[in-house]
Amino acid sequence: APDVLHLYALTAQRGALDGLSHLPHAEPPITLGEPERVRLLMRRLLARLDDPHARTPEHVVLLIDGFEMLRDPAYAGVYREVERLLSDGRAAGVYVVVSASGIGSLPERARGWLMQRIALQPTNPTDLTQTVGVVTLRAAQGGRVLPAGRGFVPDTPPRLCQVCLPCEFPADDPLAAFAELADEMRAAYRAQTGREHAPAPVRPLPARLPFETLAQPAALGSLSIALGVRDADGQPPLWVDWAAHGAAVVIAGGAGSGKTNLLRAAVLALAGQATPDQVAIVLIDLTGAVAGARPAARGRPRDRPRPSGGLPAPPDPRAAPRGRLHRRLRPVQRRADARSPTRPARPA
Repeated sequence: APDVLHLYALTAQRGALDGLSHLPHAEPPITLGEPERVRLLMRRLLARLDDPHARTPEHVVLLIDGFEMLRDPAYAGVYREVERLLSDGRAAGVYVVVSASGIGSLPERARGWLMQRIALQPTNPTDLTQTVGVVTLRAAQGGRVLPAGRGFVPDTPPRLCQVCLPCEFPADDPLAAFAELADEMRAAYRAQTGREHAPAPVRPLPARLPFETLAQPAALGSLSIALGVRDADGQPPLWVDWAAHGAAVVIAGGAGSGKTNLLRAAVLALAGQATPDQVAIVLIDLTGAVAGARPAARGRPRDRPRPSGGLPAPPDPRAAPRGRLHRRLRPVQRRADARSPTRPARPA
């Protein structure tokens, strides 16, 4: 049942396993070109190994189509996580099924964990022997190419087998018939539970997040605001809480990364949950970006031309002097000191 068994698929490219998403047990296949979904899926499965309370549902099956793709150095981190699922997953109810062009394309370490094997048409006799054992020419039909879906399973000697089509009746298009059967299962599950499918979605973070969709704090006037969502199951809110996590926050990022928009969102969130008597918002805009205006580009002091004689050029009049900034902040500091019972007010 979908509430007892969840299915996930990891593939190199879209299309091969898309039909699985029709099943109420399955999440749409995840490709290696979707790093956020891959990371979230691995985190979800590894959590079952580390936390017994996370082992819901009872069983999870991970299908990996083209296991050799994980040997690419670009996916070394994913391969290490899959290795851990292969070695420790069974105790946590995680089972892995992989396909590969041949057993020889798999790392030797991984072969030791893949003990249940089916060898379809082999690429070479050596690979067939490494997969299921020595196959006689008679068993291999005199060396002729095997029909689609026919292969060998380990035995003494290895035995021939025939794999069924993924549909319950003869069909010209087995994939379409599979999707039809899966849709019938989904309709039955929907009628029984009111839900489309059981696994929680493995969703990437949205590229744009409207302000009105953000979570609201439990109490108005608090110093806790939501500025976005986090990369985790259910995409929980990204909270900034000055009272609980410290009074200072730094936002680091290059030009165009979104620092100014984040500041605007923080100001808007604070203004929406607290009155001016509860929170005073002071903005110091050294670039003009928050106000919507950007000053003309200027170089660093050492990049400005020097006058003749080798003397430094005069200060740039467009730069805000430190003294002026301190004079503007001095009244704010005096009010803050006057409200603090532990710090004496500074002299004017």
